[in-house]
Amino acid sequence: MEQFSPTNTHQAEWFAESFDKIVSNVEEALVGKHTEIQLVLASFFSGGHVLIEDTPGTGKTVLAEAIANCLDVSNSRVLMSPELSPADIVGTSVYNQKTSTFEFHKGPIFKTMVLIDQINHATPMTQGAVLEAMENGFVSVDGEVFEVDSPFFVIATQNGADPASSYYPLAHGYLDRFMMKVSLGYPEDAYVEKLITDSGLRTRASQVEKILGKDPAIVMSALPPGVFLGPDIASFINRIARNSRIDPRLSQGVSMRGVLQLAGAARTWALSRGRSSVIADDIVELAPSVLAHRVVPAYDAESPDDSAVDVINDIVTRAADPRN
Repeated sequence: MEQFSPTNTHQAEWFAESFDKIVSNVEEALVGKHTEIQLVLASFFSGGHVLIEDTPGTGKTVLAEAIANCLDVSNSRVLMSPELSPADIVGTSVYNQKTSTFEFHKGPIFKTMVLIDQINHATPMTQGAVLEAMENGFVSVDGEVFEVDSPFFVIATQNGADPASSYYPLAHGYLDRFMMKVSLGYPEDAYVEKLITDSGLRTRASQVEKILGKDPAIVMSALPPGVFLGPDIASFINRIARNSRIDPRLSQGVSMRGVLQLAGAARTWALSRGRSSVIADDIVELAPSVLAHRVVPAYDAESPDDSAVDVINDIVTRAADPRN
């Protein structure tokens, strides 16, 4: 079994300081979205992936590009469409006449940070190519296995209930592969006015300065597994998952993958606060973003207007009492 060295207070303080610098820097490009930036970065340093669902023009692409620039890591962007095939994502083998052999030409998935724009515009087969890389850390082409970059982070976006005919909703099993689902929404009035004032900047993401290189990012990513998560917190997470599976408002509760990813995200969240141990507040703050997209509302629920986020928040509140 892989062993992790306990993360100490000094490391936690360094992580939190670096994390805050990155958040502040990215916020120069995506103003007024402090918490959302924190959530996305927490997923990155936890080894997870993020789905951003929102209306067009709320800054989803800007966020991904700003983080890539801030961390100074290799990145790519794929605008999904029904015409794209898996080979357009992972690459293809090309015959070399000089050597009489096939050579693999890597696709855009072989970068540290990959923005999959409008993932719900691609067919399930093409979506599956992205999900294979996310889940396994490698892709298979013509019987050969090729590892993706490390660290490897996918930010996928979708524009909600798109009325266009080329709309392929992500299957529930695919949604479960994302550590978090985040919605950006429109900024508050004061931030809108700042954006209007600065509208001469054509690409705000390009203005973001490099704060961290790839090597320090790898060091930061190695710290969360060593954060202490005690039996009381493990029991709290278990109660949330167990109660979600028997809640009449849900036809499907939290998966075991969701349980483990909530624990992983909580460890990173604790570090971002300068702590080397997880507390209950970390679970409360993260549960909606980590769990709501994994559950399936029941069609015959007594309160059909309750969103998945509302249900998860209610379950978390009840599970906070060890008697539940």
